[in-house]
Amino acid sequence: MILSNITPFYSPTKKDTLYQGDIIKANGIGLEDLSDETYPDYWMIITKNCDLIFTEPLKTRKGNISIVPIFALKILQKIYGQDLLNIISRLRMKLVFMAVWRLSNVFKLEKLKESQIDNLIKNKITKYMFLPPDGRIFNEPLIVDFDFVNQLNGSNTKEVKNVLNSKVLQLASPFREMVAQRFAGHYSSIGIDDEEIMNKSYLKSIKTYLMKT
Repeated sequence: MILSNITPFYSPTKKDTLYQGDIIKANGIGLEDLSDETYPDYWMIITKNCDLIFTEPLKTRKGNISIVPIFALKILQKIYGQDLLNIISRLRMKLVFMAVWRLSNVFKLEKLKESQIDNLIKNKITKYMFLPPDGRIFNEPLIVDFDFVNQLNGSNTKEVKNVLNSKVLQLASPFREMVAQRFAGHYSSIGIDDEEIMNKSYLKSIKTYLMKT
């Protein structure tokens, strides 16, 4: 599952600064609860690069650092049970509350039909973003959930240092900008209740009408 070339997705990790798309360990920033396995192991920074510039001489920022979490997909299976694949196939029509999930811990990929994972891998679900494994930190695919956002105090020197020390991965450009674009698109998208016009009987009546004209 690890790509032979990961450079379009990940770049060498620089520990002395922060970038949009940086992935940080949850236990390094005090956002891990070992008693609750539904807590994320990692978080991704979603704050713009221009808002991550440090003030000198102390490494602080004027505002907060916004982050989105990363979870193992096996947690998703426990939440939804054996109906997971059916849930995934209907995600575009449902409100879900998960974060970033590993794929292979939940089901065997070789037993899946291609259509069951197409929407995830092709990023057709606005609230999710597919991340391939880098082979060092993540050895299996991940999915970012844009609906679960947290913030860290960027004006606190100790907290910023913890973020820097906890940084384990760095997304490459323009992939990190693509993640940000999808994040913005998810929150700016507009939807309506189209259940009735998508009803099979209604669609059949339209087809019948068109065949007669």
